[in-house]
This record gives sequence, structure tokens and C-alpha cells, in this order.
Amino acid sequence: MTNEVSDKIPFLLQTDRLILRKITLQDAPFILNLVNTPGWLQFVGDRNVHNEMGAKSFIQTWALDRYKTFGYGPYMIQLKSTDQLIGICGLFKRDYLEYPDLGFAVLPEYNGKGLAHEASKTVIKYAFEVLKIPKLYAITAQKNANSSKLLTRLGFNEIPPFNGSTDKTFELTH
Repeated sequence: MTNEVSDKIPFLLQTDRLILRKITLQDAPFILNLVNTPGWLQFVGDRNVHNEMGAKSFIQTWALDRYKTFGYGPYMIQLKSTDQLIGICGLFKRDYLEYPDLGFAVLPEYNGKGLAHEASKTVIKYAFEVLKIPKLYAITAQKNANSSKLLTRLGFNEIPPFNGSTDKTFELTH
């Protein structure tokens, strides 16, 4: 399932329009931009990543350590046609969840083009068929109507939140 893109970074998954691959420290400039977009700050939260060195440290704990510990994590989304990085989509293990949750974020200029849906469908299939994970969760802010709508389109069902959270919680069983 692992192949290579032109810059020799292995990729995990591909769709008609997208390549999904593991995040590397070389992605720091992109991650710095992504985590400081208005949508990320509003719906995910400020991760205090304000320079490239901070982005590398964030990548280490947020992505690279997860790959080693769990065998999955966030994946970079890039357009096949141009190799342009446009966002992330992946699986996140939370201490309070039995199974990982699906997370995604794309740069604002790529919202509404079906790209997060396409990436998410592929990650879900990978989780169920390759990683053999029987259930996924997804958590989103109450006010993030676009993410809730996307999760519903992907087949997730809303369930009561965990740990008294005020966020919306969804689940999808294989």
C-alpha cells in the first residue's frame, strides 16, 4: 500500500485527486500556516505554534510520536495534479476514547470542494480494512456546522459526548 511521490516521501493512500502521506519535519512551514488559520484557531484551538521551530516540535509530538506509538496519526493531504499541500486528515487516539477519532482540516481556499470528504473516506477505509479498527469517533465544536455535516455525509451518527464535553461527538462502526 506504500508507494512514493515525486519527492520520495512515502505515501499511504491515494484517491483520484489526492495523495495522503505521513507528515515529516519538512512540512513545518505548511503546518505553521494551517494551525494558524482562522478555522483551526476557532474550531480546534490555538496550539501556540508561532514559528517554524515550534511547528517542528508540534509535528514531533502531534504526528511522529503518534505514528510510533499507535501506528497511525495525522496524514498530509496533497493534490495529485500539483503536489500542493492542502490540509491534514487522520486518526487520533485520545486517552478517554476506546477507538481513535477522525480529524481533518484543510486550508480555507480548499473548503467546499469535496477534498476533506474524499480524504476522510479514504482514511476511514484504511482504518477499517487495513488497521482493522472496528469503530471510529469524531469530535467537533458545536458551532462547526460544516464538520458536522461532513461527518453525517460520511455515515457517522451523533452520540452523547464523553466526559461531560460540550463538543459534538460522532461514531461510525464498520
